[in-house]
Amino acid sequence: MEMDPRDALFFDLEREHVTQSFVTGYVFFPDEPGDPAPGRDVIVQWLSERVDGLPTLRNRVVRVPFGLAVPRLYPDGEFDIDRHLVFHDVADWDGLRAVVPELIARRMDPAHPLWRIHVAQDVCGVLGRADPATVVMIQFHHAIADGQESVRIARHLFSSVVTPEINIRSALVASVPSRISLTFRALIRVPWVLMRFLVGLRMVGAGKRVVREERARGDYEIAVREPFAAPLNGALGPHRRFDCVVLPFAQVKEVRAALGDVTINDVFLGIVSLGLSRYFGERHVRLPGSLGATVPVSIRGITPAQTSVNQFVACGVDLHTDVSDPIDRLRRIHDSARDSITAVKSPGHMMIFGALASVPGFIFRRSVALIERRRHRRPVTSFHTSVSSVPRGEGDWSLGNATAVGSFGMISLEGIAGVGHTIDTLGETATINITVDPDLFADIGRYRDLLAGAWNEIRSAAAVVGAETGVRQR
Repeated sequence: MEMDPRDALFFDLEREHVTQSFVTGYVFFPDEPGDPAPGRDVIVQWLSERVDGLPTLRNRVVRVPFGLAVPRLYPDGEFDIDRHLVFHDVADWDGLRAVVPELIARRMDPAHPLWRIHVAQDVCGVLGRADPATVVMIQFHHAIADGQESVRIARHLFSSVVTPEINIRSALVASVPSRISLTFRALIRVPWVLMRFLVGLRMVGAGKRVVREERARGDYEIAVREPFAAPLNGALGPHRRFDCVVLPFAQVKEVRAALGDVTINDVFLGIVSLGLSRYFGERHVRLPGSLGATVPVSIRGITPAQTSVNQFVACGVDLHTDVSDPIDRLRRIHDSARDSITAVKSPGHMMIFGALASVPGFIFRRSVALIERRRHRRPVTSFHTSVSSVPRGEGDWSLGNATAVGSFGMISLEGIAGVGHTIDTLGETATINITVDPDLFADIGRYRDLLAGAWNEIRSAAAVVGAETGVRQR
């Protein structure tokens, strides 16, 4: 069975120091104080039973030589949960923070399904709690899951009820063809692939015409941002660092309520914006303009049913780092995000996005390499970092006699962005996760502290607004 071409493109985005995998960690504590945490045998049995109910997790990806065709999915005839379940001996949060970047840097074995579950037991200091936690970290290659797909799988793995899943995307054919056979089949289809690509190019042209019509009608506004080089941008090196800021999610909701005309995501974007301003301000770096961020936006439910597991588009948001007042800045970020999200979800832009499925892998890979070389020579961009958010909500997040109280995550940096952010919310805990290339962004610890300070500054300013409008904070 063929992968969806849009998922396959994530293989072509891999580079020497870009693995295209991401990790989400779930933090468990026993339901009753004083109870022992789930033991190793309990964890293995719990996860094994639930993995058995997810047939898509048994699919391995078989890539066609030279990228002549879309990779195919086949059941792993040698599937063994022990190959995917890894236990780590970690004592505390600092030790865990050192392990997570190693997981991102390490490429998974392409001969087997591209996911892993990493477990660390009795880890102290996680999410600011002194008592020992059980941490389960799920790692996916982006070609087999996006953020929302990873949450769907995690909900299944941490459900107190074992429910087998019926998924039509599970591969049915067991035998894997030889490289020669795959190459021969792909060569036969090259004329059809190129014809499909030409049709896709025509779709892009039609989409651009629709976009021009949408803008002429005033359906949305697209602000023109002048690109510039920021200190956090450049060619990515081999090293990564990870850290996070823990926030009470209820307080984030209170800030949103006090301001009234912003979203939860706007609040997080405002924290990142203010944190970056403070970081460069301390280093006496004068930026030539306002920093921008790429923000993934889900398109589930607004397009026809797709076979792709990656159902999102990236929009660009002005972080307004040149605005001094934090509330004014946050509201401007809201306006920029609203306009950008409206634009990328428009019919014209959806036509352009849909054409991605027609781009042959060998053409896409070559194009990405050319763009990368040009950007390394001149690392200017309009969008200098990334901020992605996938809410997990409340619900049944169980592991034996323990319940997840929060989550954190790390991503693979891309392009020339030396800093990336993900936002995790689970229950009453929110985390702003930071991934950096230390060669481009040296002091992640100081940046973490500045983000915490930015949150306090925004919360205090929002309390003043709330007092004026009658919305109180706890």
